[in-house]
Amino acid sequence: MQRSGGALRNVEFETARLVAAAEAGVVRLPRDSMLLLRRARGVLGTALVWAMAWLVIGSAVGLHAGVRTPTPGAARFVAWMAAGWALWGAVSGALFALAVLALERRRTLAQLSIWRVATWGALGALALPAAFLCFVWGAGGSVTWQGVVVTLPTSAALGAGCAASTLALAQRNSAAVGDGSGRAA
Repeated sequence: MQRSGGALRNVEFETARLVAAAEAGVVRLPRDSMLLLRRARGVLGTALVWAMAWLVIGSAVGLHAGVRTPTPGAARFVAWMAAGWALWGAVSGALFALAVLALERRRTLAQLSIWRVATWGALGALALPAAFLCFVWGAGGSVTWQGVVVTLPTSAALGAGCAASTLALAQRNSAAVGDGSGRAA
């Protein structure tokens, strides 16, 4: 039985299996369905990769906080930090992938600018904390300016870095396969 992230990995595996079967001619799907499945696989794959990257960072942040102020529940705190950051990364990655799908669909991987993609990544990563801050302020809660000054730039930097890395990996994979005509979809 799969534990954390198992459902996401299972959906991505089933989507990839269905796309492979359709490409092999075993299953016939309408062209629009194939495109939709390929895009869904891309969004889920990006979300999963970003979740794993942010999981590592969240674990490090949790360990650092746990070492600075050791408490009996430190291990649980580290686990919650890692899970929270992984979820934050998955949502940010999915938002980034959707932005690229919507705004860069006419470009091939080779035509995508690393700076432009990094910008989409930063914006995708800023969306969740900005929405959370707006929700807290709208509900009458208080947020320290130090939290805003640390959270928003950190999120933007992580998003830009993950987006640039995602593009570099996609371009490298596309070149290795010999598919230079791949669209950003």
